Amino acid sequence: MGNVVLLSLVFYLVSAIIQMFVHELGHYIFGLFTGYRFLYFQVGPLFLYKDKNFKLHLNIEKEFGGQCVMVPKTKESVSFVLYNLGGIIANIMLSVIGIFMAVCSSGYVKLFFLMLFVAGAIKILNNGIPRKRSKYPTDGYNVCLLCKYKTTREDYVNYLKLYELVFWEQEIDKKSYDRDIRSEETEEGLLYHYATMDMLEKITET
Repeated sequence: MGNVVLLSLVFYLVSAIIQMFVHELGHYIFGLFTGYRFLYFQVGPLFLYKDKNFKLHLNIEKEFGGQCVMVPKTKESVSFVLYNLGGIIANIMLSVIGIFMAVCSSGYVKLFFLMLFVAGAIKILNNGIPRKRSKYPTDGYNVCLLCKYKTTREDYVNYLKLYELVFWEQEIDKKSYDRDIRSEETEEGLLYHYATMDMLEKITET
């Protein structure tokens, strides 16, 4: 019994890493299909990024994480639903495969695919339920927010483009990010405007 519990834990940890990779890969694939360009991709300590000359580099980071950042190529007609939900869609697909293989197999193979399904379900719920985790919204929250407010969609594009410039250490025209806040705008809808202002403030401090 103890061996099964230990093996389940090992299989779950491996499955969680696989689901993390697939989640970020989903963002990447759907981002490419909907007009985004690649900035960086991190899974665990592996950090793959593109510099301002569009050359790829691979670093080993001290921090362990998972993130795929892509930037819209234009400011017009930006598709945000598939890019934001791409990771969840990829997790769903892999989890369906996992539960199917678990049903069709036995022994330790069955246990592995069952853990793959469990890790996927947790990843889907963790990213799909619309909520804010400290400062960072989940993918589900992002989609709900961007569907709700047109101005938030504009702020979202500006935020990603500014993030790219900061990442590449490019010169930034701070005045171009100034805009009037309308009386009907809510704190919720101003999420990416405030995030942009925070980033500009940090640049000023440095």
